Amino acid sequence: MLYLGCEQKPSPGRVNQSSIQSFRLSISNSSFVATEAPVIILTEKNIRVLKGIGADSLQFISPIGYSDTLSRISELSPLSLDSTYSNDCIADGLQLSVIYSKGDTIRHVQIRNFYQPELGNALEFLNVHLPEKFRIVYDRQQLEADYEKCKEHTLKQKEKH
Repeated sequence: MLYLGCEQKPSPGRVNQSSIQSFRLSISNSSFVATEAPVIILTEKNIRVLKGIGADSLQFISPIGYSDTLSRISELSPLSLDSTYSNDCIADGLQLSVIYSKGDTIRHVQIRNFYQPELGNALEFLNVHLPEKFRIVYDRQQLEADYEKCKEHTLKQKEKH
């Protein structure tokens, strides 16, 4: 008998999924009542959406494979994030609660009408993989434009005094 084996070797420069660092990113829209707000959880293995408490809280689950974006998300250090990112000129609007953990390090982050690039990449990644009803609108151009208007307004107010 003759046995032929095929071993698939990774191409040069290509990293396999086992090299993605273990992490957990939980995001909820804190504009909603807590029991109504879905919690989106991204790990190196899957995306889950939970709503409510109990056996029927799982609304969506999808395994995910390796991607450069997922690898970049996994390389993010929780300690590199501030606890709050806020555009103080807007009282309502986008209000996100984020918990990012890697190993023993956990960072709780509040985002209020502000674009944070690393978390923005994670949200873009999630929105590509989530059904429309669970996507989070995180419009970079609008958030950055609103923040620039806020800075301009704040500067004009300081010049008047």
